[in-house]
Amino acid sequence: MDRYLVERAVMVRPASMSTTRQAMRWLSNWLVQRRPAVESLAELTRGDALDFLTWLYQQPKIKHADEPLHEATRRGIISAWRCSSAMVPTPSGRTCPPGQC
Repeated sequence: MDRYLVERAVMVRPASMSTTRQAMRWLSNWLVQRRPAVESLAELTRGDALDFLTWLYQQPKIKHADEPLHEATRRGIISAWRCSSAMVPTPSGRTCPPGQC
């Protein structure tokens, strides 16, 4: 994830990096809880993606644990995560074309 964040920081505005870092923190929390043996994002499957999305929709706000995450927050996390997962090489070595994640 660190390598992805460094590469992404070259391409986007600082405000976008804040959202990207937040998304990676949520993904990291999910990985620790649900898939602690994963060593690379390339190991994640479509089933893992669906599990992450289901888990994300069950998460409360950090500062207000009695409230669910706002829809816009979830969308930002999903968008940033989607882009990061598109940058993971497939078995063929291909990644998402620039600007299409």
